[in-house]
Amino acid sequence: MKIVVASGKGGTGKSMFASSLALLFSEKTKVIACDCDVDAPNLGFWLGVTTYDSEENISTSEKAKIVIDKCIECGKCLETCAFGAIEETSSGFSINPLLCEGCGVCQLVCPVEAIELSPVMNGEIRAKDTKWGFPLVSGLLRPGETGSGKIVQELRRRADSLDHNVTVLDAAAGIGCPVIASVTGCDYAILVTEPTPSGF
Repeated sequence: MKIVVASGKGGTGKSMFASSLALLFSEKTKVIACDCDVDAPNLGFWLGVTTYDSEENISTSEKAKIVIDKCIECGKCLETCAFGAIEETSSGFSINPLLCEGCGVCQLVCPVEAIELSPVMNGEIRAKDTKWGFPLVSGLLRPGETGSGKIVQELRRRADSLDHNVTVLDAAAGIGCPVIASVTGCDYAILVTEPTPSGF
């Protein structure tokens, strides 16, 4: 059984509720706590986790790079980049890695195959056996990187490989990619909110 705890905004008590739920289920069955808020993981704080037994760097996205020797400076990559990551300078074209989303459009339009996509280590998967007798699996997106939803998918694959009967997933705030990746395929969703216009 997979139970996700989510909300449309932050600060409603999702992580506190998810940790309590994991503790309650652990009294009767094998549980895994899964912190899917890879932008700001804090489920570990509620479970008394300050360090992790394992931390593995992962790549779930790519960045474009121009091979200068091949580039004919036609500018097609600049014209098609929807993220403004390609810049024209006095020495030719360059790609700003902080703006590149790794979508690959520039590579598709380049007539001389002067653009390569390379994997980037954009996050990590961490695990810890909690003092409560069940594991916590947590993900972390590196600052400035993209692909939070993909990291959540990988995080869930890792959690699914462990022996368990119930997974309690603590989703990120809002309705973006990491939340969709957290909710997908779950049996139940518990929505935590507050009596405010923003909560509504």
